Amino acid sequence: MSVVQSALNLHLAPTYHAGDFVASSSNEAAWQWINQWPQWPAHALTLYGPLGCGKTHLAHIWAEKSGAQLLSGQQWDDFDLGRWHEKPCSIALDQINQPVNQKALLHLYNLAKEQQQFLLINTETHPKMWELTLADLSSRLNATPAVAICQPDDALLKAIMIKLFADQQIMISTNVVDYILPRIDRSFASVKHVVQKMNELALAKQRKITIPLVREVLAEMKDS
Repeated sequence: MSVVQSALNLHLAPTYHAGDFVASSSNEAAWQWINQWPQWPAHALTLYGPLGCGKTHLAHIWAEKSGAQLLSGQQWDDFDLGRWHEKPCSIALDQINQPVNQKALLHLYNLAKEQQQFLLINTETHPKMWELTLADLSSRLNATPAVAICQPDDALLKAIMIKLFADQQIMISTNVVDYILPRIDRSFASVKHVVQKMNELALAKQRKITIPLVREVLAEMKDS
């Protein structure tokens, strides 16, 4: 595959197979909860953690496992609860952050319980941090098991970086990955950002992703 073809693959959809998920100390608890379904102590579960930490991956795994419908962003905003009630199923709500449609979420929470369906809520912060005005919703979310996904260790960051490149059908040298990690912020968002920038520069200059290219990317990121 040419450099141009590789860089153009930046926009390919990521894969969310269970076999691709990398478990570590930062996400082990969340991973165990997903695998314990349907033996949850309640009909709902909240996973919370920083952007890019793997919540969406876990939501896809759980949706496939449970037969749930996965909704995120605009899909949730446009969701028709009336039609869902005609044929209820479990729901995975991904990227549910502030401000949230409180009445709709409370209605879904209650209906899911009535219909003996499960509800997974993915968010960046614990619901206790949300600015909720509906007391009923607040009490229900606060009583729902909530599992944190913490900041990753180096082993997980390395695995995530390799996977992000693999999602674009790019095989990356471990030497390049080992060079990058000590030079960026230890966060999921930082890894995702640097991978995107490397692909963009590789495309613009029609070069392979090597340590010299990484140096240029890091220098540009620092200057900006």
